[in-house]
Amino acid sequence: MGYNMIAENPPTGTAAYLWISDGMMDDARQVMSLLGMLTDDGPPDWPAPGTATGIAYCALHGKSGHLAGPDGITAALKRWYAAPDHVRADITDQLAWWPDWIAYLERAAACGGFRVR
Repeated sequence: MGYNMIAENPPTGTAAYLWISDGMMDDARQVMSLLGMLTDDGPPDWPAPGTATGIAYCALHGKSGHLAGPDGITAALKRWYAAPDHVRADITDQLAWWPDWIAYLERAAACGGFRVR
């Protein structure tokens, strides 16, 4: 089992896909929630452009195919980079795959977002 993250509109030569296990997704949702990177605003396509405050929880819960849009991803990444250095270091020490997740979010934000399948 696991989760397939597929970028919406990747340019040629860009890694458009990321797979993470069920346990990794559980950890990602927990960390992202604690850092304010997730929102309960409803389906990801509801926020008006520029108003997203994070990635909608429902986009990362299940394999619904909801779009995690670039505005929400960008807002989530701002929260990550605003976290204190020691907090980010603790997370990356405990979750060796976390830097790959952040790098994927950065790529996906530039590709129109991603869907979880």
